[in-house]
Amino acid sequence: MERMSTTRITWQDAQLMPEDGKRYEAIDGELYVTPAPSRRHQWVSGNFQAELRRLLQEPGHGWVYAAPLGVEFPGTEEGAQPDILFVSKARAHLLVPDGIRGAPDLVVEIGSPSTAERDRTIKRKLYARHGVRVYWLVDHQEDFVDVWDLESGAREPVRHRDRFAIAWRNKLGGFDSLYWTEYPLSEAVVFELAEEGSDVVMARTGQGFGVVWRQSTQGTGSFYSTLHFQSFDQDGRPLTAPIQMAYNRPLAWRPRLSYLGGVFLLTWMEQDGYEEDQPGRIKYVQFTETGARVVEPQELVTSFPPPADLFHVRFEDHTAIMVGTVQPGETADTVSFTRFVCVQ
Repeated sequence: MERMSTTRITWQDAQLMPEDGKRYEAIDGELYVTPAPSRRHQWVSGNFQAELRRLLQEPGHGWVYAAPLGVEFPGTEEGAQPDILFVSKARAHLLVPDGIRGAPDLVVEIGSPSTAERDRTIKRKLYARHGVRVYWLVDHQEDFVDVWDLESGAREPVRHRDRFAIAWRNKLGGFDSLYWTEYPLSEAVVFELAEEGSDVVMARTGQGFGVVWRQSTQGTGSFYSTLHFQSFDQDGRPLTAPIQMAYNRPLAWRPRLSYLGGVFLLTWMEQDGYEEDQPGRIKYVQFTETGARVVEPQELVTSFPPPADLFHVRFEDHTAIMVGTVQPGETADTVSFTRFVCVQ
């Protein structure tokens, strides 16, 4: 990858470049030129395209496209040509005759020595600020996939080797569906949610996975949130019935789920009101793969100033729970980690 501009370059400028087999992208006023892909790059890209079309496009969830195809971000001067992208039916309005105008749901970049640093930093930030939901970076030399959940604000990827899971939500006929697949060894499995769900998170185990989602129901004059946990085997068969937590809380949000040593760790935030300065609590609970509670719900932090976020950091023999708070500033926000709790 080569950066070639001496003056500020727009996506419209990039569109005027010659059709010479290279890809021209305009990012933050710079022109980036990527040479024609290698044979192995094409082979890996083709495999991913085939699987994503089988899992996403053929069942009618949306459309899978591959480079060269331009993605323009309206209202800016930026545009890119991802290796692979997926646009769901909910974003069908982004499809225009000459490309995509807006953020796809999923972007996949096949890394190479000439683009690795750009893909991991510059393009990841580009996709994050323009609303791409999930970003995959495939390293076909070391055989792993880094997955960023950009929609939840994740700044660090989850690295997958051999197999990895993808989950997404699709609004169908008044209810939500959670789709799961473990690429590339199983068919997609669909779980119907009885009510509208959001904040879907999941964690892999050695033989399956766990899923947590949040549902909101309307009470007298307000909405209440409930968290649900369920575990499945590697073929998508339920190991547990859905388990409810965080009953009748106006705000039960930011669930995080990890798995270590045969135990799921679930953390979440609760607030008793909707005011911005309303203090909240942070809770956690631990489950086995069969849904047995190892630890009943516990409060980790009894009061914290919003806005805040939760992070799980996995070590060899324990999981650290980090609580970050954001302090708005005049020119830039600052982030500080105010708690650091270890759970065996």
